[in-house]
Amino acid sequence: MIFYLLKLLPLKIETGSQHSIGFIHDTLKNHYLIQTIIQEIEENQSSSLLASHSIVKDVELVKALVDAMRDKPHLTKAFRDAIEKSKSNQSSDIIYAANCITILVASQYSFSGQDLSNISIRGANVTNGIFYSTNFTNADLTNVVMRHTILTKAKFHGTNLQGVDFGKLPDLIGHYSPDGKFIASGSYDNTV
Repeated sequence: MIFYLLKLLPLKIETGSQHSIGFIHDTLKNHYLIQTIIQEIEENQSSSLLASHSIVKDVELVKALVDAMRDKPHLTKAFRDAIEKSKSNQSSDIIYAANCITILVASQYSFSGQDLSNISIRGANVTNGIFYSTNFTNADLTNVVMRHTILTKAKFHGTNLQGVDFGKLPDLIGHYSPDGKFIASGSYDNTV
């Protein structure tokens, strides 16, 4: 389907030291990608496009998908289901889940009080996410961007936090390790 669309769309072809083909404008690319993603989800309850390529750094495409969610509320459930499916730890499920949680957080979806234990969302961007009292027990959050997130009472027991970007760490001398990998918590309920 995508290759058929590529033949119909206005493309730019760059020559020189590197040959590349792309869309004249990102809005064209985003329009056709969104239509394909929505069609895949409606037909298969998942998207092979979102499962095979990370869109986490494509801010405009993420915004466009958030806009599409307003007209298609069933996408929220499909994206949430994809995050649950990442517990299988298969590579395509992890990419899909990272894309889906990035999109949901960008749409201001609240994960407060939800059980995200054992999920794998490596490389996701959950900047400004709302995770109040969320359970991340044994989750794989490797290289997740978690800047400006609400993590009050979130549970991280056994969670892989390698490479997580929390942004500027708070001034808590003596409460986190010098390398920034570990946080000390003295709470009785095991929350941070």
